Amino acid sequence: MKIKTAIALASMTFLSTSQAFASNCIYGCPTGKSGLTIERTIYTLHNDSNTKFATWVSYKVTKKTIDGPSRSRTWRADPDIHSSHTLEPTDYTDAASVLGVDRGHQVPLAA
Repeated sequence: MKIKTAIALASMTFLSTSQAFASNCIYGCPTGKSGLTIERTIYTLHNDSNTKFATWVSYKVTKKTIDGPSRSRTWRADPDIHSSHTLEPTDYTDAASVLGVDRGHQVPLAA
């Protein structure tokens, strides 16, 4: 059993990046919008550089993502999105009362 497990784990190393993230968009990720698609282990998102919001976010729902680890929320800019294409912390001032939105909540905290 240990040998089969080792072989399975070793074969995972050879997956291409697109295969490794394919489970985030089980029917294929949406296309056609300009902007930047960012792939992470637990989610994939498309950031619209005009609106500075995610056009879409896709992730697999599992017990781990729903009951994810209890940790504090440390908001920070995504280093893969140019600063001119993302919102600043001050952009969220009064956003909850004016727009009915607040910062984050695009993917589970487990991400």
